[in-house]
Amino acid sequence: MKISEKTLQILKNYATINQGIVVDVGNILKTVATTKTTYSECMVEEKFEKPFSIYDLNDFLSILSNFEDPEITFYDSYLKIYSDNTKGTGKYFYGSKDIIEHPETTPKVPDKEFNLKINKDDLSNVLKMSNVFQLDELVLTYDGKKVEIGAVNSSNPVSNSYFLVLSESNESNLKPFDIYFRKDTLKILPSDYDIIISQKMVSGLRIATFKSDVDNIIYHVAIEDHSKFGI
Repeated sequence: MKISEKTLQILKNYATINQGIVVDVGNILKTVATTKTTYSECMVEEKFEKPFSIYDLNDFLSILSNFEDPEITFYDSYLKIYSDNTKGTGKYFYGSKDIIEHPETTPKVPDKEFNLKINKDDLSNVLKMSNVFQLDELVLTYDGKKVEIGAVNSSNPVSNSYFLVLSESNESNLKPFDIYFRKDTLKILPSDYDIIISQKMVSGLRIATFKSDVDNIIYHVAIEDHSKFGI
């Protein structure tokens, strides 16, 4: 089996959410943060015929990158990596599923109260500028006239910030809100997303869902407690 570049990018992203991964038979990859604040699943083009577990995903990806156009063969307790263009064969043993935090079930998310859209360029822009401004929070905000996304420090009212407008809206059924996320929980691939918001609790957390039909990927991300709805 060859792993596509798109799937490699997903695995690299998942390595920022959780060090390890447990892969079941089929074409769905899943991960969850050890804090349970971020969950993701994605449909990929590869179909895995055997289940396997990787304890250190970054380590595995680093090894894979040292083979030119690698092929992988999966066995019961290990996999082999080889290439027609690289001398030698790598043998990589699986980690223990029992010591890797992984999703047992798919989160049950409440019905949406409202939804937003963000495109890939705007998301990439605000994530980049949050690093430039050295800000650890992102906020989705609506003041009754426009929806914006920003990078902020909500604990400091005189902190620097950065905002960009996502849409103009005067919908009567949409009430003002400020929805905050920690940047270290919003580890999502740049893409075009529908953002589904609910303020109802799921396992003690309020959840925003980021769904990309373009990339067949979905993230459930915890909303910070000081977020405000209908302000």
